[in-house]
Amino acid sequence: MGIPSALMDKEFQKALRLKVFGAAHSLREGRAAEAVREQTEARDLCLAAGLMREACTLEVALGGYVMQAGQPQKALQLFREAGARATSQGLPEVAVQAQLAQGAALLTLQRTDDAVIAYSEAGRLGMEGSSPVLAIEGYRMAGQLLAARGRLQEATFAWRRALETAEKASPDERRSSTAPEAARQLASLCRKHGLKAQAESLEAQALVLESPPVDAKSAASGGA
Repeated sequence: MGIPSALMDKEFQKALRLKVFGAAHSLREGRAAEAVREQTEARDLCLAAGLMREACTLEVALGGYVMQAGQPQKALQLFREAGARATSQGLPEVAVQAQLAQGAALLTLQRTDDAVIAYSEAGRLGMEGSSPVLAIEGYRMAGQLLAARGRLQEATFAWRRALETAEKASPDERRSSTAPEAARQLASLCRKHGLKAQAESLEAQALVLESPPVDAKSAASGGA
């Protein structure tokens, strides 16, 4: 596929940059309503130009700005629309980002059980869409919320899914993910139930997950 013509148009690029940077600047200055307006215009520019990846990404960010403006219900709807649009356009990574954002919005709305479902779905979508870092975060958050609700068996399952996903990921992906935190959260749960050996094994796993890979040449020469 070639580069969309809109991205080759310098005037379009300039207009889009002005909207995106203007929105970010407005938010930093505490002008949330203005940030929402400018980000909406940036998204609409991309939609009109047929730039669906950019439009979906900007829509997820727009939902974040709406959250900052104190409208989590409206933000939730934007995240849902962004996720549906991303899925229909074959953009799985953006769809996962939108799903994680839905979880955050539902938490703000104090809909914890729905947030668990949203985060679990983010984990599933991340695994299907080859986004292990995002999948791990989805499962980890689901586990954390389940544990806080006293649903320990389900929490354990969610954290195990996070760790299973990490095992299939690359070393760089594992280190940049929250898999070590998931391992430690599960280890803490094991300790509370007197499962010392399992806890120690999980704590050791957390260290491995966040450690840099050993250089084969250095290992062979004893690090000399």
